[in-house]
Amino acid sequence: MKRGRSWLLAAALCLLAAPAGGGQEKDIEKQIDGVLHVQNRGSPAQGIETWRLEELWRAGGEDDADVFFGLIGQVRSDQEGNIYLLDGQLSEVKVFSPAGKLVKTLSREGDGPGEVRGPNDMILLPDGRVGLTQTFPGRVVLVDQDGQPAGGFTLGAADPTQGGFTLVRGVRNGGGNLVFGVENATQGADQQSQNRTSLLASYDLEGVRGVVYHEYDWVFTFDRFKIDDDKFMDFAVRRFDVGPDGRVYTAADREHYAITVYRADGTVDRVIERDCSARRRTDEEKAELRELFEMAVRQIPIPTEIEIGETEPPISWLLNGVQVRQDGFLWVLTDAGTRDQPPGVMQTYDVFDPAGHFVRQVSMVCAGDPQEDSLFVVGQDRMLLVTGFMDALRAVLGGGATPEGEEQEEAAPVQVICYRIARAS
Repeated sequence: MKRGRSWLLAAALCLLAAPAGGGQEKDIEKQIDGVLHVQNRGSPAQGIETWRLEELWRAGGEDDADVFFGLIGQVRSDQEGNIYLLDGQLSEVKVFSPAGKLVKTLSREGDGPGEVRGPNDMILLPDGRVGLTQTFPGRVVLVDQDGQPAGGFTLGAADPTQGGFTLVRGVRNGGGNLVFGVENATQGADQQSQNRTSLLASYDLEGVRGVVYHEYDWVFTFDRFKIDDDKFMDFAVRRFDVGPDGRVYTAADREHYAITVYRADGTVDRVIERDCSARRRTDEEKAELRELFEMAVRQIPIPTEIEIGETEPPISWLLNGVQVRQDGFLWVLTDAGTRDQPPGVMQTYDVFDPAGHFVRQVSMVCAGDPQEDSLFVVGQDRMLLVTGFMDALRAVLGGGATPEGEEQEEAAPVQVICYRIARAS
């Protein structure tokens, strides 16, 4: 049985069936409680474009004895066109030239200077340093372009009044604004719980918190810990990006297609919305999601209850569902963007202009399995496909249960394929 990726993509069935050329309804802009809401309706104004991807190079996989990948969780590119691949399983960053040559490997697993364990995100700083984020203890490890230790910091450590500890969920930077999605935890009064606060906030390179864009409080209870994917995850700290002008975009609402845009100073600039009906999960999808949560909590030494929601969130929370490109256009990935696509289409994105208007959808055409592989936007003109992403994730989580007497099928080695975007057809 092929496993779907619906539990990860956290989306809703919202790919529109209207013909290319735009819908009949107009976008609505109105003030609600003093905040501009851009309410998009109908099909995109410019219809659906097909962008064909032309292969430039590939690395890893069965035919490459020199390059091995674990779990590729983030992809970045610098001004020279070099591509940085964050491997959370191997705790390193492989750097490839624009022509696809492996030129260096940065960092390694460990607790010493320049070392990290299980990094979950990565940033490139303007001075050339590479920052790798570690979930717990929540810290950033910095290395230079030669792979040498170049500093680092623990979030909140510079402010003893914050107390407790911090878990890092993600990081983005743009326009001089360095923004983290984090969870702060302090001991509860009864010693049987933790008070947790999810934050989307700016920090400096000393780990001092600045502007708070989003805040959400909840309680982690040890004796009756419950994972409810309707309430357990704070989507704001997992679905966010920072634009080239420093504005922060986040999709905090689980149930609705809504992206709040903050100015760098924390004031709300606008809310971008689109009408969209949530898709109900199938029994198979709920079973797969339960199994994957069970893998994730297998090492937690406390009783855990798992409850699975009936519907998918409208915007992907794992695979960069909210992305702002250098031209200021917002790209949103939904469940429909990977489900029931025409033959040859890997993913379809919703694209909004800088004002928040739904201008078009873009379908990416390349070989791949939308339910098992991952596609990353790299700069303005390239995409990078990671094959076997789901198998790699399952392997990191400990794999699934195998029926007695059956051997678990060995996953194919992960391969990355770099493409150049050939414009619309």
